[in-house]
Amino acid sequence: DRFAAQINQAVQEARSCALSKLQPKLGIDIIFTDAFDDIIPETHIGGHTYASDFIAITLDSTAKNIKTSDIFQTICHETAHAIRWQYNDEWSHRLFDAIVFEGLATAFEIQSAEDNGQTPNYFADKMLTNSDESNQKIWKVLKNHLASDKYNYTEIFFTGNKKANLSRWAGYSLGYYFIKKYTDTHKQTIDEVFAEKYSVFWNDLPSLWKKICGI
Repeated sequence: DRFAAQINQAVQEARSCALSKLQPKLGIDIIFTDAFDDIIPETHIGGHTYASDFIAITLDSTAKNIKTSDIFQTICHETAHAIRWQYNDEWSHRLFDAIVFEGLATAFEIQSAEDNGQTPNYFADKMLTNSDESNQKIWKVLKNHLASDKYNYTEIFFTGNKKANLSRWAGYSLGYYFIKKYTDTHKQTIDEVFAEKYSVFWNDLPSLWKKICGI
């Protein structure tokens, strides 16, 4: 109840954004629940997409304040996952697939914030400010594992691993970097590519990375 006003406003804004940009085929149920420890501490919010029509947003009920814009951006991220599954029901198996999956959602989250005149949340800001050099370092660590279906998801996408030279949210950062370069190179928008098959991105990987990274 404490954050009901922020939630209602964020949902209305996200509904308008998703409907106009991604054109969902189905309605999406979103539940809001206490987060316990399942959040980004800096924003007090977490998100999970369980199906093409079901999303859970977790909120830290002990937080002094949670920004409407942060809730909105989290909903947009998860909505991009859900609506992708409405158009494309393939599962991600390779590490590369997971990187693309998260990169697409992150790109939509950031684009939605920009379209609505919002300051990117803590997570999105980190994605935007990570340098080419930082992302190329992540690439060098992960490039030989992209085709594998055996990888540490938690370390790559969340906690990082200092010994392995992986920063926090490394998988998200590399995914956003790749998708942004992909859309810029092909002169497409995120809403035009969000449902593409993983094979489309995979086939473009060698030439695109050589072009933008010199690797």
